[in-house]
Amino acid sequence: MKNNFLIILIIGLIVSASSYSQKILHLENDLVSADFNSENGALISYRNKLTGWDVIKRSELGQSFQMLIPLPERRYNNAYGINQKAPVVEQKTNALTFTWKGIVSDHLKELLPITFTGKVELNDKGLIFSGIVENNSQYDVEYVCWPYFGELSVSDKEDKLLWQTLHYGQDAQYEMYPYFSTHLANHGVDYPTQQGWLPEEAFILIRNSKEGFSVICDDHIPTQLVQCVFELVPGTTNGNIWYGLMPKEDNIDGQAVRVVFKANHITYTHPGEKTILTSVMLKPYKGSWHTGVEHYKEWRKTWHKSPEYPDWLKNVHSWIQIQINSAEDYLNFKYSDLVTYAKECKQYGVKAIQLTGWNIGGQDRNNPSHDTDPRLGTFEELKAAIAECEKMGVKIILFNKFTWADISSDWYRNDLKNYAVIDPYGDPYQHHGYQYHTYTQLLNINTRRFAPMCHLSVNWRKIADKEFTKSLDLGASGILYDENQHHGGAQMCFATNHGHKVPAYIFEGDDKLARGFTDIYKSRNKDFILFGEGNYDFQTQYYHGTYFRTYITTIPLHRYIDADMPIMVAIPGHVARHELNMCLKNKYIISYEPRFFKGWPHEAPNVFAYGKQIDDLRRKYKDFLWDGIYKDVLGATVNGENILYSVFERKTDNKRAVVVMNYSETDASNINVLLDGGGKVKYATPENTSIMNCDGSYVLQPRSAVVFFEQ
Repeated sequence: MKNNFLIILIIGLIVSASSYSQKILHLENDLVSADFNSENGALISYRNKLTGWDVIKRSELGQSFQMLIPLPERRYNNAYGINQKAPVVEQKTNALTFTWKGIVSDHLKELLPITFTGKVELNDKGLIFSGIVENNSQYDVEYVCWPYFGELSVSDKEDKLLWQTLHYGQDAQYEMYPYFSTHLANHGVDYPTQQGWLPEEAFILIRNSKEGFSVICDDHIPTQLVQCVFELVPGTTNGNIWYGLMPKEDNIDGQAVRVVFKANHITYTHPGEKTILTSVMLKPYKGSWHTGVEHYKEWRKTWHKSPEYPDWLKNVHSWIQIQINSAEDYLNFKYSDLVTYAKECKQYGVKAIQLTGWNIGGQDRNNPSHDTDPRLGTFEELKAAIAECEKMGVKIILFNKFTWADISSDWYRNDLKNYAVIDPYGDPYQHHGYQYHTYTQLLNINTRRFAPMCHLSVNWRKIADKEFTKSLDLGASGILYDENQHHGGAQMCFATNHGHKVPAYIFEGDDKLARGFTDIYKSRNKDFILFGEGNYDFQTQYYHGTYFRTYITTIPLHRYIDADMPIMVAIPGHVARHELNMCLKNKYIISYEPRFFKGWPHEAPNVFAYGKQIDDLRRKYKDFLWDGIYKDVLGATVNGENILYSVFERKTDNKRAVVVMNYSETDASNINVLLDGGGKVKYATPENTSIMNCDGSYVLQPRSAVVFFEQ
């Protein structure tokens, strides 16, 4: 990349609205132009130079930082940077440092001995905000918002303004204009409010369809929670308490209309402590969301290394999930019957079985115990059945769960409660649990509740390691760690006996737990695999693949981020052609789940037959459809009704394959495929894998798919 032209200017300017003289501090390169008010450190201008979008167009709305300093009788006590005495400013060629020594707050007269140092640097990564909180007061500093945008302007009122992130392996988008929906109930906020989390959700794009900027925490291991908050001030023009129109006017009822954006660092900096804020990188772009995600992918390359995949996992294959028992004693079959089940799976072209509920008590009972259940058979019987299945070429993946402890169990009451995630009041956080089979439990009467466990506790991780080892002892090919991607809403742990800072961001413990599991399996079976459910991206350094449930229209964002990572999705139903076509389009591993993963392959023969045709097509053209680079829709245009499509790029020569699916139940679609830059195509289908000639036009039948190959 060429060197960015970087300047910093100090300009004297008369501001009529305030009638005082302020110095403008200016940072600029070929991507960004940003202005700060030296008198209060406020960011008063942020411009995407690639498009001309003035994200902050009204300098009077500029903000610097916000800090919560709870008082004994007034928790809601904020300090705002623009209300402080002028900071000391240090200027360098491409950076500004603001230092506020002594902080005043809304509900305390005295000047508190708190120092906040906020640094802003401009380089190829974008505009980077970092900072340090030094607290010598008698109060906690609970959080610091930095950066703090007093305005996100709507650059094109004919387009949507939204923010986008990676959630549960997929794309998540939240509209802010013309409609704004709130994530938080109106009783708890003054304005409609949305929120996301970094680094758990990897990145945030603030954008419309043509331009935007990325927000990335420069921390690939989650050591600090950064809550990204969007507030619509002063509120919607009409709608209900959850959803309404953003005013189109710049002002309404005497108030400036704007969306406020804050990157809120949850620090809990106690008296006498110093906290370094995770750096937040803002980088503008021009184009579709793909360009913004490329910013994240570039940064990801600096730290991400995928685990080694065993050969069978790298080849085209499908799985099936079967629940052998549930929390309500749904004893589906004995361990020894697993061999019969595997024989049928092999007959239907299934390579791996995810065995769920094999632990004592069944799925979501007695967690985190991974002992076998005597009602299903002995440990030796399950081990022997697994060995026989593996010998016939059907891999057994054991369902594991380490996020929770079942609070109805004696183990929890007698011991595990000591390792639960504790809230600020000394009580364990609680998860609602899940309901199974009996109408009593489906009414939520006798549901077994969970307590999130603190992975930062060394003693808890020793227990988890011991339970994890039991799957290795059984001779399985791997585990699928269900619900590894969240903690039931718990974020911080306030326990004083876990050996961590109080409080601590518990997602950092996910890294420690995964490292421990990795060390264990590598010492015993290097081909053992770890799968997770909806892995958030940093977990993909340890987990060989991810599994989730999805919809055919959802953008497969994690696939776009990582073209090679194994991603598996659930396929229920008795036809499921749309869902299977989606697997072809997005390079998803098929996880057959007849009768909501309680049934056998013979219960849904049509689904397995069509899935096998798709896998056969992928095997034949593996260089495109399995080993190729997933490009979403980039590289081709497909015209037609009721269609979805994706583009794959062959790594050896960059030739493209275009997968098109018709999601109509009843209507054929006349489609036309145009490769960017031109080029001729031929086609094949799951039903007929031979290459056939065409001119780019094709009549695609309902519930069907076709693949066009660049010649």
